[in-house]
Parts: sequence; C-alpha cells; structure tokens
Amino acid sequence: MHELVKGIFTGKWKSFKVFRRTGDVSLSSRERFLQFEFDPDGGLALSTYENAEVTNTLTADQWSVDLKGKRHYLHIPRLKISYEVITVNHTVMVLADTVTSEKTFFARDHNWDAYLKTNEKIVL
Repeated sequence: MHELVKGIFTGKWKSFKVFRRTGDVSLSSRERFLQFEFDPDGGLALSTYENAEVTNTLTADQWSVDLKGKRHYLHIPRLKISYEVITVNHTVMVLADTVTSEKTFFARDHNWDAYLKTNEKIVL
C-alpha cells in the first residue's frame, strides 16, 4: 500500500487556492504559495513561499497515509501536522487541515501555471 501511495504523491505540489473555514477564499500567486515535495525515496519537504523567497522549510522523512473510517489522512508526526486527503490524482490534490478545516488545493508543478491563470479570472 505504501508503495502505491508514494507513487501517487511523488512530485512537487504547489497550492493555488485555499478555502478558509470562514468562507473566504485565498488565491495563491507566484510570490505566495505552499509547496509539498514528495520524493521517490519517501521523503517529504514542506516549503512556504512569500514574495518569491522561501520563508519556512520543514523536512519530514517519516510520514504516512492512513485509512480511518473510509477516509485517508496524511500524517506528519514529527511536525504535528495532519491533513485529510480529499482527493489526489495526476494533476490536483486537495488537503483539509484537520485542525483549522481549511481546504487547500494543490496542482502538480507542471500544471500549476494553468491553475494560476484560472485564479486571475476569479473576482473576489
């Protein structure tokens, strides 16, 4: 199972939209986004980009995706982070923070620009 999970998640994922618990929507940009990078060897790096600079990088070499009650959860115990995996496919991943209930939409690195262009058409 872990090999299958690693295959699905492997690669760079960049946020393009966050739905807040309050109902607000935050759109990512080239200057401000969250990045998950799952490497083929099982490592995971999380980076927060603000004004095109990495403001925070955390690396976790131990993470898991667990099934609980028909739902999958991405756990990063060392960082005390847990997300419900809403969906993941070849282009998009949606994670819901289990603490804040915010849903973050991610696109694979090679599809990210197309999603950012879609964001530019949204008027909030």
